[in-house]
Amino acid sequence: ALETLTNEESTFKEVVSAVFESIDLDKSGLIEFNEASIFISSIWKEMGMGTPSKREVENIFSEIDKDKSGCIDKEELGIFLKVLLRQLIEQLKNAIDDYQISNENSLFMIQSLVQGQ
Repeated sequence: ALETLTNEESTFKEVVSAVFESIDLDKSGLIEFNEASIFISSIWKEMGMGTPSKREVENIFSEIDKDKSGCIDKEELGIFLKVLLRQLIEQLKNAIDDYQISNENSLFMIQSLVQGQ
């Protein structure tokens, strides 16, 4: 589902618009630092990461604000979310591969024990 989201442009744009509108509290059409800070802090808390420092929020904001305008527009947010989703997909694939390898190794060990090898 995540890969489909990043590959289907119209669906992805809808998601970016929805996320953008939820962050753009004053409905100015741009995400200012204070709005991004609220959003980033809420995500960190939901992920059990505590509260980000001002420096951490500034670093994330700077990473998203590609044109260094001091605000994040919808296009910049879309670029950031696409990169983030692709990284998440890659991490999930690696975790699945690691899990499968681990289970295969465990199964081999169990078979060896059962067969007395």
